[in-house]
Amino acid sequence: MGAAFAESGVAAVLLPLPQHYSRNVLFNVNDYDESDHYLLNKETLKSYNAGLTFGFLRRPELLAKFNAQVMEDVKELTRAVTSRTGSSPAMNEFTRAHFDVGTEVSVLGFSVGGLVALQSFLNQPHKYHSCILINSGASFQDMNASQVFRQHWRSLQRAIIEKSRGLTGLPDNFAAVFLGHEKVMLLQQLEKYKNKLLLIIGGSDAIFNMSNLLNIVPRETGLAVFQIPGLGHFINIPKLGGDIWTGWSRFTANMILSFNKHRPDSE
Repeated sequence: MGAAFAESGVAAVLLPLPQHYSRNVLFNVNDYDESDHYLLNKETLKSYNAGLTFGFLRRPELLAKFNAQVMEDVKELTRAVTSRTGSSPAMNEFTRAHFDVGTEVSVLGFSVGGLVALQSFLNQPHKYHSCILINSGASFQDMNASQVFRQHWRSLQRAIIEKSRGLTGLPDNFAAVFLGHEKVMLLQQLEKYKNKLLLIIGGSDAIFNMSNLLNIVPRETGLAVFQIPGLGHFINIPKLGGDIWTGWSRFTANMILSFNKHRPDSE
């Protein structure tokens, strides 16, 4: 997809998650100890990633801290791209070399990253040209990841929802998008910005599928939804159906570009 975007003159920037090895420390805005794992050595990181599921089971409120960190990252990256100024000389050089004044930014997310993208968009809807969700949905409660977490999934999902309720200082729209609360307000926002939102769902996706999304598409909110035949959830893992995604990736990229070009204004 990145190659297809580049062929059309559109730059794509991949934002790593807090636990990724390639994490850019320049974007460490909130300095949460729990999300500073990219500062650790690789062996520690391997242990951390292997225990990620059980870490969330013990302390599900960590998801809110990860979310707050990524929200700041997306906000800072958007600011850097649109203003062509970063937090370092190297960042300034990068943004000025690859982005024009007045660059329009769309935010795209896959799976749980789609929830992050939607939350980022709803936090600053006028900052973004569009929001694209791939194999994702409108809330964490629309997700069924038992395929990955097996018997731990429902207890993990329930613990995250329950323990996050009492937290203060949550990022904007965390309660609506991640916790699945404030459903009426979420649906109102989806309807308001429907012309900026595109959902791309795999026809064989067991984690985010059409039955999970029936409460938001398209009868009530008018969202644009495209279902890819045969595509499972994991678009980047060949043995789990990623080879099917390879055949659709260029088409999908062109569809996203067409959506951005021809969509009418939302308001």
